[in-house]
This record gives sequence, C-alpha cells and structure tokens, in this order.
Amino acid sequence: MPSIAASLKATPEAGRSLVSRSLTSRPPQAPTGVKGILQWTPPALAVAGTLLAWSGSLVPSLLPRPWLLQGIISAVAISVGYLVGLLAARVIVPVTRRVHPSVARRTAIGIVVCTAAVLVGSLALHYVWRSDVNRVMGMEGSVAAYLLAAFVVGGSLGYLMLIALRVAHRLWLAAVRRLTRWMPLGVAKSLVLGALLVSAVFVFDVLVFGRLAGALSDAYLHATLSYDDDVSRPSLSTQAGGPGSLISWDGIGLQGREFVASARTRAELERFSGRPGRDPIRVYVGIGSAETVSDRARLAVDELERAGGFDRAALVMITPTGTGWVDPYAIDPLEFIFNGDTAAIAVQYSHLPSWVMLLGNQDLAIDSSWALFEEVTQRMTEIDEDERPRLFLYGESLGSFAQEAIFTDLDEVREQTDGALWVGPSRTNRLWQKLMAERSEDSPIWRPVVGDGMAVRFGPDGETLASVEGPWKTPRVAYLQHASDPITWLSTDLILQRPEWLDPPRGLDVSKWMPYVPGVTFLQVLVDLVMGTNAPIGHGHKFGAAQTEAWALITTPEAWSAADTQRLRSLIENDLGNPK
Repeated sequence: MPSIAASLKATPEAGRSLVSRSLTSRPPQAPTGVKGILQWTPPALAVAGTLLAWSGSLVPSLLPRPWLLQGIISAVAISVGYLVGLLAARVIVPVTRRVHPSVARRTAIGIVVCTAAVLVGSLALHYVWRSDVNRVMGMEGSVAAYLLAAFVVGGSLGYLMLIALRVAHRLWLAAVRRLTRWMPLGVAKSLVLGALLVSAVFVFDVLVFGRLAGALSDAYLHATLSYDDDVSRPSLSTQAGGPGSLISWDGIGLQGREFVASARTRAELERFSGRPGRDPIRVYVGIGSAETVSDRARLAVDELERAGGFDRAALVMITPTGTGWVDPYAIDPLEFIFNGDTAAIAVQYSHLPSWVMLLGNQDLAIDSSWALFEEVTQRMTEIDEDERPRLFLYGESLGSFAQEAIFTDLDEVREQTDGALWVGPSRTNRLWQKLMAERSEDSPIWRPVVGDGMAVRFGPDGETLASVEGPWKTPRVAYLQHASDPITWLSTDLILQRPEWLDPPRGLDVSKWMPYVPGVTFLQVLVDLVMGTNAPIGHGHKFGAAQTEAWALITTPEAWSAADTQRLRSLIENDLGNPK
C-alpha cells in the first residue's frame, strides 16, 4: 500500500487542511487516470481499519486451514476494514476541523504505528498457535512457509480489492458529476447511490448468491447421481439394488451405492470371529428412488422386510449427513460385533452438505427421520417382542440433530430403542442442549458428565466413555464430540459472549493460544465450519475408528472383550486405509 508519509509532511501553510488529509476522509489530490488509481494516500483511519481487520483475520481458531484460504480471508478482511475506516474518517470530519495541525499529525502517526504493531503481534500469535495445532494434530509442514504464503496472498489480493474499490469510487464521482448538469448535487448523489445499491443487490442476490447456490446444488446433485466405476451392483439379495430388490440401483444414488456395496462379506466376518456368520443387510433409499419423504421411508422398510431385516439380531436406523453420506467407520463395527447378524437402513433426504442444511432447511432432515422411525417401529409392533431385533440409532452431524427431534427427552430414547450413537452433534441439537444444561458443574462442556453417566455419556472416543465412574445402564446413549469440532460449538452467542469451551481446562486439541475476541471468534469458527471435515482424523468433525469402541460399549455384545475391540479397531483402520 502506498506510504502516507506524504500526508504527514505537510507544510505549516497547509496545516489546517492536514486534518482532513490525516484523520478525515479527504485524501490529498492525486493524479488522475490509472496513475491516480494506483497511487493514492488514504486517510490514517482507513489505514488503521485495514491493518486491524488484517490482524483480525489472523486470530487463532479451532482448526488449521490452507494458506490459500487464509490469504483469501485476509484479503476480504482488508477491504472491509478499509471501508469501515473510511466511513469512520468521514464521521470524524466535523470534530477534527479545529484540531491543531501538529496534534493531527502526531495522532495520525500514532494510529498507524499502533495498528501496525497489532498486525505484527497477530502474525506472531498466529505462528505460535499454528505450530501448537500442528503438534497436537500430528500435522507436518513448515509453519513459516505457510504464514509467509498466506501473508503475501492476503496483502496482494487485498490491495487488488482496494484498487477495485477505488475504481468504483471514481465511477461514482463521474456519474454524479454528469448528473449535476441537470439536477442539484444532493439529488444526483442520491440517484447514483440508489442505482448502486439496487445493482449491488441484484449482483449479489441474483448473480452471485442465486447462481452460486444453484451451481452448488447442481454440483452436489450431479455427484449424488453419478457413478463410480469401482462400485458394482450387489450380487446378494441382502443388499438394496441386488437380486429381487425393490430399489433401483440407478435411483439409489452415489452415496447409497457406496454404502450398500461396502457391506462386509460373510467371509471377512468369519475370519475375524472364527465362527459361522451371516451376510449383513444394508438398505438405502436415495432421493431418486421416490418422490416424497414418506414414500422413501415406506419403500425402505418394505425393502428391509423383503431382505429379512426384521429377523436379524440387530437393526440400526441411520440418518445420513446432508449429502446422504454414511461414514464407513460407523456401520462396519456393528457387522463385526454381531458377526453379520445385522440390518442397516438409511434414507437420503438431501444432496447438500450438513452445514448448508443446518443454515437452511433443517426440517427436511427431521421429517425424514420421523417418517423412517415410524415405519420401522410400526412394523416391529407386528412381531412378537421376543423375536424383534434390537433397535439402535445412528446419526452424524445433521443426522444426530434430526434423530434427536424424534424424542422429547432422554428417557423416551431409552424406552423406544436399545441404544443410540450420535456423532458430532450441532449446537442446535435440542436434546443435547438440555443435557448440557444438566451436566455436573465440575465437568467441562466438551466432556460433560450427566446424571453420573448412568444413561448417557459424552467424549471424543470410547476410552473416555468407559472412564466415567459408576454403572452405565442399558439401553445406552452416547455422544462422540471433539473439543475442536466447529459444528458442535458454533453459535451466535460467540459474537458477544466468551464460550465455556475456552475456559480451563480446555480440550486437548484446543490450543492454549486461541483467545476470545468478540465478533472475530464467531467469524473464525464460522470459517472452521467449512474445514471441519478436512481436519485430521480424531479432530474437528472426523471421528474415524473411535466409533468402534463406542459401539462395543453401547451394544454390550456377549463373549466380547476389550481385546476384541482393539483388534477390531486395528482391522477397520487398516482396511479403510486411513488409520488414526
């Protein structure tokens, strides 16, 4: 950015106009044309706003991010900070007209120096924080190189955005100047400003947000309906889309095809158990399989009944994430624990990511879960109680939110099911919120203890779930949650209120160098929301094989030991190729 030294070296004769050039919104006269656009001396408050916003973009958060994303965030912050500083300078104009020139000059220098020092301090804090996060999360790479690249991208792109703002300002002045030939200055400014606002609304609402949202939706829908050449149609009648299935393999969707085709084989299960096993049942209904939520739920249960799902020892009802994805770490353990005597049923309700659905249409996920649960439980009432399968629930992210909404309280969950595993709950989960309010005062919010852990337990892994003293009565409900998961901790309360999860003791993967800054922390965690699923396994919104231990504790299988759990976890980690 051009130096403001020129505005600070004013002659005594220009003293009174110096105030307007340093603390106010009127920069000194600059050359016209391209040279005038590229070379200008912004007021001190605009420079201060730029530097402070740049510093804010570097405030530590929950999760690390790529240097390019960090640079883009800094660039956006730079442009916003510049505009805010410019507006602040305009407001201060009437107040500073009578300030002595030397006072104005010293004040301008002090403002710029102080904000520059804040930026340097933010860079240093960001470096220390990122080094700490890399160590805790087992990430490699040079922090210095990352920070340098992010700084260069942020500064360069930010400067280009300021140039764009300058060009827009020049165009606005030119338009006003032409209109003043036929109307008063005030009317001309109002007309041009109104035209700009209407244009901005049109561009951002229709062209940017509208088309971007449409393009995003189309991209995810295309991914849902696309084919993976490595995924073949099942040859077993126990799988949706296989021989005799009521569900079309074409309509099941990419996420459903991957879920169904990845079912463990009887041979794999028998090698692990050393006993005769069964081929597990997997049923999945995609959004292309039926028009309405109720139709998809009914089709799924009809398919489950056709495949013999109600004759199995365990039945797990799954509410997928927003895209329809089901974590393979979640269901594989059950098939090994029950040696294939299982049935899993899932219905897709959307093709958009969970964080998009959480911000937009949560009711769709709830309606889908309600419909499927009612269909499943209705069919189970037609079976003798002694012959019914044990019913378990599984939901991750938005899936956990939707399944919670089926019940009014924890007692109802335990009365109507044989256990539930809810992974990565969002802050909007109503039952989760109620349990957080009931937790023991000496337990942190990221690892709460509710009711002495007798009915429900929380933790990042099975070891934490098992470590709670006292009995864990069946049916068991468990929440897996990470202290560094932005989906769990993002809340509008962050705008003005320091969150409890930053109070000591902090979670092991929440850096001690992360401060709370009103407003800024909310924006940083909002960005983390997009990065949650890109974190290393065991952090953020990625839980991996920790779900193996959780299922072993919830299902309480007979003749099963802790050694079996560890052996199974190792097998699943190696088979899925992404060990923790």
